[in-house]
Amino acid sequence: MSQWDLIADIYGIILIAICLHIFTMAIAGWLAGTGIAEIAIGIGPKVIGANTSLGRLQIRLFPIYGSVRFHSQEHTDAHGFHPAPAPSRPAFEELHPLKRALVAASGIVILALCAGLILRTEVISAMTAMWGQFFGIWFAPATHAAAMLEAMKETIATRPYLEVLALGLAKLASLNAIPLPLFNGGDVIANLIAWWTGWTPNYDKLQSLLWLTFIIFGGALLLWIYGVFVWFFF
Repeated sequence: MSQWDLIADIYGIILIAICLHIFTMAIAGWLAGTGIAEIAIGIGPKVIGANTSLGRLQIRLFPIYGSVRFHSQEHTDAHGFHPAPAPSRPAFEELHPLKRALVAASGIVILALCAGLILRTEVISAMTAMWGQFFGIWFAPATHAAAMLEAMKETIATRPYLEVLALGLAKLASLNAIPLPLFNGGDVIANLIAWWTGWTPNYDKLQSLLWLTFIIFGGALLLWIYGVFVWFFF
């Protein structure tokens, strides 16, 4: 298996996980009672866009991420980034905190559930290993990335594709469970605290945590890209 084949297989797994994760959250939000403003696959400039009965569907230039935006009470710009709620449905902020927590958790649960149906008990070790792998990138990005990619290469070559896919789903579920803002785990915790204390989460007042998230996640991502570059070309 060449490096290009390995990267293509890994990317395919990530894209499947993104779609499963995002559309599950969109359906969960709809069932919880709010409206969907936008479902986006990828980041960057819009490539394809279409209006559906649920909301806008957009494919963006770099399909390495995804997001679902629900109707909000805020209407902050002309591009509908926080569009007003649909007349027949409440804004996402108006839902009960437990409903908001369940919507945030649904994306994690569907990834872990699908992985567990295939891997059974192995899903637990796959998920717990992800955090060590994620934070281990900081200490030795080149060697760490090389070791992970070689392990992935062996796994893809020796195990059925469904098991390889399930391992990817388990690891991405674990990554999304990180309890920081911008991750689903952070949203779950914030809404559980809101339910318990009556506090209303306001991320405008949590800029330090948001920046910490950017530093941790963005820094690890850049180091991972550096490690992949070294592995690929050297």
